[in-house]
Amino acid sequence: EAARVLVHVQRLFALERAITQRAQRREMDFDGLVELRRQVRSRRAKQLLERVHAEAEALSRARSTRPKSKLGKALAYLDGQRGP
Repeated sequence: EAARVLVHVQRLFALERAITQRAQRREMDFDGLVELRRQVRSRRAKQLLERVHAEAEALSRARSTRPKSKLGKALAYLDGQRGP
């Protein structure tokens, strides 16, 4: 069950790597990289984060996930990181 969350997290990391590689190929300065990140994150990362949080919420509600387990603590941390 937790693997579904990890798939989306891995996609987020892959997206960040792709952003960095694109900026390097284009020889962007720091400000250009920041702007590229902002643009790509607003289009692509937002959807992935919504999926991560949806899967995490489902796991949190599952009776098999105990709050004091490592998974339970990770889900609580993730929930605390969620923006307004």
